Amino acid sequence: MSLIPDFITPHIWWIAALGCSVVTASAYLAGQYSKMDGNLTVFWRGVIPFFVTSPLLLFIEIPTSPYFYLATLTTALIASYTDTKNMNGAIQYGAGVSLRIRPYALWLVFLGWLIFSTSFREDFFADSERAMGIGAALLVVVISTSYMTKCPVSRASFMFFLPVILGGACIDILNKTAMNFSPVLGGIVMYVWVQGIIISGVCFAKRYFSKEKSVADFFKKRTLYIGIGIGFLFVVMSLMKNTAMTYTVNPAYVSAIVLCAPVWTSIFYRLKGEKDKANEFVGLIVVASSIMLVILASSQ
Repeated sequence: MSLIPDFITPHIWWIAALGCSVVTASAYLAGQYSKMDGNLTVFWRGVIPFFVTSPLLLFIEIPTSPYFYLATLTTALIASYTDTKNMNGAIQYGAGVSLRIRPYALWLVFLGWLIFSTSFREDFFADSERAMGIGAALLVVVISTSYMTKCPVSRASFMFFLPVILGGACIDILNKTAMNFSPVLGGIVMYVWVQGIIISGVCFAKRYFSKEKSVADFFKKRTLYIGIGIGFLFVVMSLMKNTAMTYTVNPAYVSAIVLCAPVWTSIFYRLKGEKDKANEFVGLIVVASSIMLVILASSQ
């Protein structure tokens, strides 16, 4: 018998995704204000989830599919790069800018499926009104992009985060793939555990082989305090996102809800009396159009 009531199950994906968006905003704001090198932050972003989830392995069904481990390993390698760049970008441009750039990955996922998935393409064009609405949402993004590039900070940030956009699209697709090839709790927990090993290992190796940096930096008092704090935020964020990916039919839907994160950063900036560094209004239009996509694309 399931511990989750039947009437809650259809809503788990968006509730978890919405919670993930709040924690995501908190993590990147912490990274912005700590001004700690992204490599140091992401090392602990791997270590803490690894240790927190290790005891849970005794109580879950361990995934056995090689596709699960292939997808998880690949996302971990990509994330070790994109998470570091995201954290450094949050310091340079602000957490709000870092998060508002991410919607473009959603469009890559959506358009990729439209091109390569025959069943999705047939379903998409079966409802002309819905297709037109989604087309309008895509047009809004194109127009918003043209305005974004007129802002020097936004243009520079877009080029800085371009590899993150491409990597993020791959991560979301592979994240959903991993969840599809695993038991529910086993996949949610094991994904975080495997990622923790790979991400922390990559970050450690990168600093170990650097001629200008030392692995001792990982264990300085300030780094420990900040890294452990952000690491716990990533534990919650990862578990929520994996839960959302498990229960959604389309990873782009989860991505769209997580895109509420820049809304929370904007609210934080306003409460704090700070001004964002880039075109806040245009960035939020991109987020709104992404949310419009999930509403239209999930309608029957």
